[in-house]
Amino acid sequence: MKTKYFIILVLAMMTIAHLRLSGQDWPMFRGNPQHWGWEEQTTDTLYKDLAWSFQSDGAIFSSPIVFQNQVFFASVDNYIYCVNDSTGALKWNTRLDNWVESTPAIANGMIYIGCMDHKIYALDIECGNIQWSFETSSWIESSPVVVGTCLYVGGTDYLYCLDAMNGQEKWKFNTTKYIVSSPAYWDGKIYFGSDDGNFYALDSTGQKLWQYATGGFSIASSPVVKDSIVVFGTIDNGVKAYRETKVVNSPYNQIVALNALTGEVKWEQLTENFGLMHTSPAIMDSTVFYATDRGVLRALNLKNGKIRWQQSLPDSGLVWSSPAVAAGVVYLTSYSGNLTLFGADSGQVLGQYQIGEPGVYIHASPAISQNYLYFGASNGQMYALGKVANTNLAQNIASMPVSPMLWQNYPNPFNLMTTIQYRLLIPDFVTIKIYNTLGQIVRTLVRHEQLPGTHHITWDGRSDFGNEVTSGAYTIEIQAGNFRQTRKMMVLK
Repeated sequence: MKTKYFIILVLAMMTIAHLRLSGQDWPMFRGNPQHWGWEEQTTDTLYKDLAWSFQSDGAIFSSPIVFQNQVFFASVDNYIYCVNDSTGALKWNTRLDNWVESTPAIANGMIYIGCMDHKIYALDIECGNIQWSFETSSWIESSPVVVGTCLYVGGTDYLYCLDAMNGQEKWKFNTTKYIVSSPAYWDGKIYFGSDDGNFYALDSTGQKLWQYATGGFSIASSPVVKDSIVVFGTIDNGVKAYRETKVVNSPYNQIVALNALTGEVKWEQLTENFGLMHTSPAIMDSTVFYATDRGVLRALNLKNGKIRWQQSLPDSGLVWSSPAVAAGVVYLTSYSGNLTLFGADSGQVLGQYQIGEPGVYIHASPAISQNYLYFGASNGQMYALGKVANTNLAQNIASMPVSPMLWQNYPNPFNLMTTIQYRLLIPDFVTIKIYNTLGQIVRTLVRHEQLPGTHHITWDGRSDFGNEVTSGAYTIEIQAGNFRQTRKMMVLK
């Protein structure tokens, strides 16, 4: 009997210890099972100076997580890395059977992560040895949330609840469509969105409490739960309409706030036209911060959804990462290879850290610990920025665009549709073509005169004859006057 009570006490203490990490190890939206994205323990300083960088052998799409003076992250080189948080020195790395896009979660002395080989892994936090793995029916982009001995993660059609200690399935909930949204946990309930256009609330046994129908929109944004309100963003599922009309017109993407207990709508706020929300919001006190892929950052009142301020990224960068908030500053990474700093109260741009290498983009969201801010990039590097005092921060933004540019398409790899962004400095005749590995033209997307500025175009994975292309590698080429640039992309069917 005493042994039984001792085990219960240990499990309770483990659960409390995990929940108390919420202010210390927030990465993309993990660590805190409510996904606040707010680091409340930092002092009045800014993260702006490079402290160190670590080079992996593949692009980093996974957001890092910080725990016990160590940074954990994954790369498309198939490795999970553990490095020292203040020096970047490698402690261990473990190879999996495919690349990783989801962000790790840490609890119970283990690091949990989903992989594109269809598996959930649990690794020993000290040495990286694989403790167990669980096979699902498809690749996993949703990131796990661990509460006590329960692990929640989304797969192709199911939200899974696994025993975090041994990987045994406890239950699964079928949505019939893919789950990219990472679940949030609050008050014994699990919240997540699906590509079936619904947002769900389940109890701890996997029974549906309520669902909210978006009207056909996909939900890739992970939810945030605070003050009995759950907030998430939507993506207009307009692929079919685009294929039929060849017109991109998606004004109905929105950020939604629901009563976490009942699912009743508290407020809805439309994004700008075609402003897709792939990212999770962050909440500091009573303010919701969210960004769209059009490079717009907004601050809303949590209670009523009214806009407090709105700011466009100064580099017009696409955004697929989530904001992080600390000490009154909002940090946001973009596909332009920049980390931009905004004042949380005013939206004023405070400064910018630019990687500087041509063509480098940032998909991963930043993680904040008390001493450093961390984020990975497409060049395979994990960056750690140290603190500088507010008084030492230059208010001007350095390294503004000085040349034409073709950014990496997003998402990449992709299935149904991908977006291509490029920048022109002068009026010019522009051609954009897609080539296969044999050098043959598959599709001509643009062939006309265009004005200066940042432009977006989408490709639906079809040839000039309207046929769907096969899985594999393709090349995007832009030509405008004397400017020519190419990018590699991957189609997965």
